[in-house]
Amino acid sequence: MIQTSDIKDFVESILDESMNDDQFYFLINIAKNRREDLRPWIFLRKLDSSSVVSGAGITLPTDFKSERKVRVGGRTYDPVPFEDKDLYQSASIPSGQTVNLYYIKRSSDITDSVTPVWPNVYWPLLGYDVAGMFRAGIDADDIYARMSTEDKNQAYMIADGMENWDAQAQIKAQGGRSGYANEDEAGKYTIDYANNLLFILN
Repeated sequence: MIQTSDIKDFVESILDESMNDDQFYFLINIAKNRREDLRPWIFLRKLDSSSVVSGAGITLPTDFKSERKVRVGGRTYDPVPFEDKDLYQSASIPSGQTVNLYYIKRSSDITDSVTPVWPNVYWPLLGYDVAGMFRAGIDADDIYARMSTEDKNQAYMIADGMENWDAQAQIKAQGGRSGYANEDEAGKYTIDYANNLLFILN
């Protein structure tokens, strides 16, 4: 089974020198976060069903990044801007019903005991990213001024493969449709990002 230490070994083979652990984990988490911010990857999807509707806001999960869908009582809710919250809030909220929050999570930092949540076939991309940042930043002498053309090409191919795989997986997850199926909409919701709260409005 591949471990985080195997990615470090791969990086050191690209660089032909060793990295200390602090540098490696600092850079690999920057690389991970940059790649994960590029799109709503299917492997970052998550469901939280731990809350019920009440008049107060619902605390968002600690790993919440962005919502994909909110369903209450089997119906999908539409988002509205937070500043329009008072226009939609009413006494007719479905109190006591379970809120199904489908969202994109922020993955945990990679450590010696926490591996990337990505499919492991794409882990080498993190290695190329770390090597490129190490050469360009921490050790920016003439030899390591930038990633080699060969390394860049390998990284581009892995990234393209990962994006294509994700696009196909997302289409499959939607039953071959390019969007969601038609669903009855029951009301509105909004998110208060400053206070990490979800509000079911009506």
